[in-house]
Amino acid sequence: MIRKEDVDKIKNYGKRNYNLSFDKPTLVGIRGALPDENGILRRNSNSINEWNDSLLIITKTNSYFFVGTLDPGRFYVDFPMNSEGTAQLQSGLYEFTKGYHGFSKHGTKFPAFVPYSNLLIKRDGNKDSIWNHLDKNFTGKFGINIHAQFNEGEVEKNSAGCTVVKAKWNSPTWRQFYDLLKNEVKFKYMVLDGAEIV
Repeated sequence: MIRKEDVDKIKNYGKRNYNLSFDKPTLVGIRGALPDENGILRRNSNSINEWNDSLLIITKTNSYFFVGTLDPGRFYVDFPMNSEGTAQLQSGLYEFTKGYHGFSKHGTKFPAFVPYSNLLIKRDGNKDSIWNHLDKNFTGKFGINIHAQFNEGEVEKNSAGCTVVKAKWNSPTWRQFYDLLKNEVKFKYMVLDGAEIV
């Protein structure tokens, strides 16, 4: 749970920077910040491979908090799927829609959310797990999806740059997250750094 005062701060940030009205379900990803036991949003070290980011679905009348990651796991930083380095979705406003996440070699597809708009990503070319001015930006449609986790424990192979909810595919937590957004033709996804709110 995130306290109302912090939800209001997030909504005001979205209105001020992106003219968001929050009249339809809107997803917010806050990198490097989680609520404490009183629901007060606190910044953290945003260490690689940890579930240390907040995901918040804001509807017209309510808000729903989930723990997750906006960053890839250590495995894909060390062994990127792209020669330019592993992607990190950058702060900004994006649109996503219902789709599937899966690997053709397994023949399995999982209900998830996929990009509707172009994305701005940064690739960790030097594999230092720090996405900064030393790394290149790219804009386009990439396989940066929003989905549930595959494996327990640290982030590791659960994310190669996707936004991942810390919940297994068949869990009530993932089902709630998915159900809140699945009926939207497309929805807004606002990504920001905890420092911009906390």
